[in-house]
Amino acid sequence: MIHYSCDRCQRRIDSLEEIRYIVRIEIQATIDSAEPADEGDHLMEIEEILERLEEADCQELSEDVYQNRQFDLCPQCYQEYKKNPLALDAPVTFDFSQN
Repeated sequence: MIHYSCDRCQRRIDSLEEIRYIVRIEIQATIDSAEPADEGDHLMEIEEILERLEEADCQELSEDVYQNRQFDLCPQCYQEYKKNPLALDAPVTFDFSQN
């Protein structure tokens, strides 16, 4: 039997007795050009991107361009997530050292 746990509160979810919510998030990098560019501008942009690719770590670069994530949520955490999916009103916490 497959065991599930909530990715938010870590509580075990009994999938035979309660609903398990799957939240999928897809993140894509994009750049929208404000004005049309001529063919020469595109070639310069491609050349600059290729130069950066040679210097960058491929794994890190691919994560910056595209990510597809999936999370399991229990019913209580789903209700909280549904109210505020971007955590816009989450309190900001600071971890100060014990000086």
